[in-house]
This record gives sequence, structure tokens and C-alpha cells, in this order.
Amino acid sequence: MTRRVGMQWVSISLLLCCGFVQVSTDGTVFLERGHRGIVPCPLVESCQIPIGDILAMYWFYGSTSDTSLLISYFIGKVAPQNGIPQGVYDIDNEFSLVIENVTAFNEGTYYFQVKPRLKVVESGSVEVCDKVSPSRPYPTVIGCNQDHDADTCEVRVRHDSTVHNLTCVMEQVKPAVQLGWIRLFLGGQTELNASTTVGPVVLPAYTGSSLRNNTYSTSASVQVAAVDDEEVYECEAMGIAIGSSTRTRVRLTKTYPTTATYDTTATDNEMQSSNNPGTTLVLMDEVTPPAFPFTLRLALTITILVVLFIAVIFDVILRGLVLASTDGTVFLERGQRGIVSCPLVESCQILGDILATYWHYGSTSGTSLLISYFLGRVAPQNGIPEGVYDIDDEFNLIIENVINSNDGTYYFQVLVAEFLLN
Repeated sequence: MTRRVGMQWVSISLLLCCGFVQVSTDGTVFLERGHRGIVPCPLVESCQIPIGDILAMYWFYGSTSDTSLLISYFIGKVAPQNGIPQGVYDIDNEFSLVIENVTAFNEGTYYFQVKPRLKVVESGSVEVCDKVSPSRPYPTVIGCNQDHDADTCEVRVRHDSTVHNLTCVMEQVKPAVQLGWIRLFLGGQTELNASTTVGPVVLPAYTGSSLRNNTYSTSASVQVAAVDDEEVYECEAMGIAIGSSTRTRVRLTKTYPTTATYDTTATDNEMQSSNNPGTTLVLMDEVTPPAFPFTLRLALTITILVVLFIAVIFDVILRGLVLASTDGTVFLERGQRGIVSCPLVESCQILGDILATYWHYGSTSGTSLLISYFLGRVAPQNGIPEGVYDIDDEFNLIIENVINSNDGTYYFQVLVAEFLLN
């Protein structure tokens, strides 16, 4: 068929004079945000109207008024309407509406009017929702050693622990997914009663990530008893955003202490079997301690005591949460990777173990939190996607790609471990 020959307005009075047959459709069409989306015509898709019999096709948004007309097809010609530029919408060879780049604003009800040869005009509607798929294919299990595309990970717990909390999350998707926990055993599985939360994700304007804005994050937590040496659990995600369902398998493994014996009369580099007299050390996870000369061990012990003494002094001053403002301005090269240092760490004012670090922009409110570090895990906050910010080994804020909107004041909060003196 010949298409796209000029721009032509065809008055819908031509359709009105022929009468209508109202057709309603069931089901909602979900289109991936940021991709090319196709809204099918149910009457054509179900073969109720042969493609070769169609003389005219009209697609509307929100209503069937003249001003709501998006694009039309009439005797081989496709033309955008109401001043909409070329390349926004199209009508394909199956008379489906094509949205070239789906955004959140494309959600809503689309109406169609189709005129077959020698028949009355038929019309109907299609409900369209935008969809945002997860950035990684499987649920993320907190505290689990897990690669980006891996569906299996391991959690190691102490041998003497009686219970353990398992939490899995799936962030920045639409519609929200359902999460659940399953315990696997030989010959079967048991669904666990999980505590789930679903929250909206609204990204700050300066992040520039419209593809992940106005989405949802879901988490599911269970408390399990670590009974056997190895327990196997699965976090299952279900929903339209992931197609059908996907699972992450978690192996919950206990760690046991190992006893190693060293001869106190032999040289530092000799290790004897456990039935020889000597000094017994209990080691976790079968890690063999390195042998040090006596003078080196003495110097190391003195150094540790000095560090602990200084840390205790600072702990009395800081008492956990440290709020600080910085003097001076940091200049970051636009278009490059930028590092915003934490002055308290950089100046060695904090010598204790850092449990948590929080970086904010503009204020210290919860909605201004960019990224956090807590007990070894770095996580973007407030729906900010991975790869925008990071926290390095020195607890500095990393801006992966500096832009002009990164200008401003950044606030940090540091949580320092308290040392107890016996």
C-alpha cells in the first residue's frame, strides 16, 4: 500500500454519516517505557475486519473529539493530526498505533475508529499503561554474595546463630511486583509467611532519570531458623514488569570454628598437630593465621592499643552520629568522574570503625539522601538508579558523570562504632 503522501485532514464527519458499532475490548496493553510501543487494533488483531477491507483508520487519545485525534490513515495515506510532528506516532501495516518512544505520559485510554469497505464504521478503545522492567533480571537479596546476572548466592551465618533475617528487594519497576519466600527441601518446597512492603519511587529532578521516575520498589523479609548445616531458600518475584516470574536461590550456610595448634617452643614458622603440647587458637572459617616473629607481634600489639585508645577518645566526642560542614569548595570537572571527599575521614579525625555513611544533596532530609553505606553495603536511595553515585573505600562520594546540576552543597553523616572498655 502507498503511505505517507503529504499531510491530509480527513473530517470525521465522513465516519459519522455512516453510523457506529461500539466495540469494547478487555485487557490492558503494557508498553515498555523508553522503547517503541505498539497498540493493536482488537478488531483487526482478532480478524473480525480483514486488513484488505480497511479504507480509513483513526487513533485518538483520551476521547474521540476532533482535538484528540493523534493520527489518521485514509486510502493509503498516513498523516499526523492536530499539529503533532512526524516521528511521534505512526500506523503500521496491521493498522496498529505505533508510539515511537513510550513515556509515562502515554498512559491512558486510546480510541480507534475504523471504516471497512461496504460496511459501517466500527470503533473501540484500548487501555494502555507504561511498564518499567527491572535493571537486573532477578531479585536482589540483601547481604548475599550475588553477581549482577546470577540467580544464586550464598549467605554465611555463625554456627551458633538460631535465627537469621532474609530480605529481598526489586527496585524501580512498574507495575510493582509481588515478592515471596520459599524454603526448598528434598522432594518439595514450603511457602513462607513474608513481611512485604511496596513504596513509590519519586526521583529528584536533578538526577535526570525519567525512565525510572514514578515507579515502585518492593521488599520481602522472613526470619528463618538456621537448623541444618545448609538451608536453601528462594525469593520469587512475580508481575507484569518481569514478564511472568523469576527467582533468586539463596544458600544459607553455617560457619564453624576450626582449632589449630602451634608449638610454643618451636620456631614461629613451625606448626604442630593438635596432639602436641602448645597454645590453641580458635579460628573462624578455617583461616590459618600468619606466623609473625615475636618482635613484630609486640609492635603490632602496641600499635593496636594506641589506635584503640585514640578511637575511644574520639568516640566520647563523636558518640556515634557525626554531623559536619566543610570549609572550602571542591571543583569537579564536568563530564568526568568526580570525588567529593569526607573531611572527617580525610583529616583522620575519625579513626574508629565506620558503620554507616550517608551522603545528602541540598539538605539532610530523608528525601535528599543520595546514597548510603551500611555494614559493608552501598545502596542508592530515593529511587536513584545504580551508576549515578557511589561511595568508595575512603567513604568519599563518587559522582560517576559530573554535570552542571551537580553544583550545590553536599551533606554527610557518619556513624562510628563505639568501643567498649572492659
